[in-house]
Amino acid sequence: MMSSQSRRRGLRRFHGRPAHRPVVVAIPITIATAALAGPIPAPSLRITSSEMTTFRYGEAVAIAGDIALVGAPGDTQNGMNSGAVYAYHRQPDGSWLFEQKLTPMDPDVDDLFGFSIDLISNVAVIGAYRDNDNGTDSGSAYAFRREANGAWVQEDKLLPLDGSTLDRFGYSVSIGVGQTGFEACIGAHLDDAAGPDSGSVYIFTRDFSGAWTESDKFTGIDTEDSDSFGWSVGFDNSTAVIGAFLDDDQGIGAGAVYIFQRDLMDNWVQVQKIVAPDGHASDNFGISVDIEDELIAIGAYLDDDRGVDSGSVYLYRFGGIVWSQEIKLTAPDGVTDDLFGRYVDVQGGRVIVGAPGKDTGDMDAGAAYVFNRVGSQWLLNRELFPTSPALGGEFGHDVAIDGETALVGAWREAGVDPQGAAYLFDLSQFGCVGDLNADDLIDTADLGILLSVFGSSNPTADLNGDGVVDTADLGSLLAVFGDSCPP
Repeated sequence: MMSSQSRRRGLRRFHGRPAHRPVVVAIPITIATAALAGPIPAPSLRITSSEMTTFRYGEAVAIAGDIALVGAPGDTQNGMNSGAVYAYHRQPDGSWLFEQKLTPMDPDVDDLFGFSIDLISNVAVIGAYRDNDNGTDSGSAYAFRREANGAWVQEDKLLPLDGSTLDRFGYSVSIGVGQTGFEACIGAHLDDAAGPDSGSVYIFTRDFSGAWTESDKFTGIDTEDSDSFGWSVGFDNSTAVIGAFLDDDQGIGAGAVYIFQRDLMDNWVQVQKIVAPDGHASDNFGISVDIEDELIAIGAYLDDDRGVDSGSVYLYRFGGIVWSQEIKLTAPDGVTDDLFGRYVDVQGGRVIVGAPGKDTGDMDAGAAYVFNRVGSQWLLNRELFPTSPALGGEFGHDVAIDGETALVGAWREAGVDPQGAAYLFDLSQFGCVGDLNADDLIDTADLGILLSVFGSSNPTADLNGDGVVDTADLGSLLAVFGDSCPP
């Protein structure tokens, strides 16, 4: 059920259990092809498609090494909303080259291929949750591989053995390294495994030939009707993190996250259930999740800490026995309806958070935030947004980070023809924590900048992201004073 603000602004919010299954509507998005300079002094590249069949470009994004993938589930090349994914490759000079448009071997109307994407090395898993192979909107996923010559080929089509009508298998996907190679964790958040729309998750294992086989299926020990277990998934090192954003342990739509690991018999077992320590009804804790090694990020995009539906992200770390909360992140400039935490990604001691409802220059233009871990602290590194924020563009609708590169989707960005866009950011040009003027040194110039905005809410100088530039931020800068940014 949407709030009054949701109806005004068009962004989807889930304050409680929906009375009926939501209907997916194709929303036309923009087209443009210019490369633009980035916001805060760092270069960015705006990418999109010039094809007149492309819609909802940027609704899903993924990046790994020199490969970037952008989903356009509304693409109409093979029928209305059949979907496509655009593949890009970074060249030796640092530029990005469009490589191939990926579509499945068996495309069909309304499949929404490309609604979800994950990527590891040269292998991608792509969701098509409205595929009808096992009944209307039963869903599917596809595995693609990039060959040495740069060509992408479909390896396999992944279908659950017990798939049925309206399961929406493939709504969320994650790929990682398991015990025997690559494995995929795929959500079916409207599966009736533990009751109507309770949800489930499937594990598929890849053999050396590129064939994928279903190896397990599970749901939470206490999963109930309409929990949407599997709405979001994360997978790394044989640990699966599952979001059930409509779990009601703390009130309707408060949300929960489940952690599964393999036992000694190679079975997947639930090892922990997490709810926000300060959770409330309609926070939607678990709307987004990601995991890397011993760190989990969990979005609660309707949390109200900085205003109604301003949003937050919780970070949990494994301490050897259980996962414990390390910190709760909010946007230092967060306000009502920002939806901070709608999307998250974790990589290399960094967390990137999407806030597609942020009014950055225009209503719902969107923003993304990059946080770095410095010692035991999490500090805001940069806020990202397009040079020319677009009304309703929803920049930050999906986010991905790998090494020094961030990829951010803006699936509703408007232009000559409505099609959507995505942005690649070179984070190496942003300096590091404490380097406020991005000259790769933390020195008196940075100290002067911080002191000049002391007491304000300046997001660049608010190093700990608590909404005010104060003595805590001064202490963080002095702790690294005299250092230079890593190359």
